[in-house]
Amino acid sequence: MFAFQYNTSKIEYNLIKSKRKTISISVDSKGNVLVKAPLRLSDEKVLELIKNKSSWIEEKLLLVQDTIGQQQERQYKNGETFYYLGNEYVLKIIEDTVKKRLSVNIYDDKLVVTIPTSKADFIHEGIGNETIIKLAIIKWYKQMAKVKILERVNSYENLFAKKRGPVIVKEQKKRWGSCSQDGTLRFNWRIIMAPEYIIDYIVVHELCHLKYMNHAREFWNLVESILPDYKIRKEWLKKNGIMLEL
Repeated sequence: MFAFQYNTSKIEYNLIKSKRKTISISVDSKGNVLVKAPLRLSDEKVLELIKNKSSWIEEKLLLVQDTIGQQQERQYKNGETFYYLGNEYVLKIIEDTVKKRLSVNIYDDKLVVTIPTSKADFIHEGIGNETIIKLAIIKWYKQMAKVKILERVNSYENLFAKKRGPVIVKEQKKRWGSCSQDGTLRFNWRIIMAPEYIIDYIVVHELCHLKYMNHAREFWNLVESILPDYKIRKEWLKKNGIMLEL
């Protein structure tokens, strides 16, 4: 971790050097500053170039802080709102005396969690209703994500000569998706909260790594050939990614 002072702010950044030709600076939805630079550039020269972008970095960091400030911790109670495929749903909790298993479904504009009145199968020492409901919603999100993401992968994979490996939907703290050398595709289950056109962008992005395991110009040209408006989708994810949290 590197840092420098700009006005009254201390700006910290992570530096990654590789066999690239240009320097890039990005600020993610959590306020992490990442700098990618060519191996030939000294740390001092990198810092000089970063300082030239200080105003832009500070502006992005302030925007992230505003977004985080507006985001409130979700409550797992009636009336709370949740996102699914870019649409907002109001949580409705129903206690059922007949059902023996907890269930999560969408009805109209409601995310309905039906919970057995006895909750006998779910009660553990120290775990309350809100925790039970949260775990149930997360489990449901993961199930829906596996179905939707595989559907979108199947929709685009025929555009690529190289065959993909397995599709894995899992918990990923820092990535929306990844593609390994053997073609295994991994996706963050949280993207099920985003609009489908954003899911498509993430899926196409990772499929393009089957051909280019980097983010060189050729890679982005390939993405653009499939999704001409990919820059709009990419920008949406940068601005709104922090909202895809629970």
